[in-house]
Parts: sequence; C-alpha cells; structure tokens
Amino acid sequence: MLDVLTKHLTDSPTTCAAGSWVKTLSSEEQEAFAKLKENNQKVNVAALYKDLQPLPFGMTVFRSHLRGYCPCR
Repeated sequence: MLDVLTKHLTDSPTTCAAGSWVKTLSSEEQEAFAKLKENNQKVNVAALYKDLQPLPFGMTVFRSHLRGYCPCR
C-alpha cells in the first residue's frame, strides 16, 4: 500500500490545464487573469468561460482554477 500512496505523492500534478493555459498568455493577460482570480467571488465564471471560448479544457477545470481549488494553489 505504501508504494501506491508514495506514487500519488510523487506523481501529483502541480499545474492544471487552466494553469498551463494561463502561462501561454501575454504578461498583460496573465496580470488581468490574476486580478480576476484575486476577486473571483465577483466573477460570473460561466459567463467568463463562455466569453473566452474556445478553451482547451472544460468548465469544471476553469472554475476550479479560478476559485483556487486546483493543484496550482
């Protein structure tokens, strides 16, 4: 059992798909996204996600990243 637990500790992703996508943006866009993330409770995530289409990941990944629930924390 220890080998399985250890594997999941060492193989855990440190960046989600949304985090990887943010890294591809220009520095100005990354700064704007960071501000959105800081004030994420004021953001209508579904509307933002729709406006940014097409994105290479789903709504759940996007919401998790924006709200800070993903591995990127």
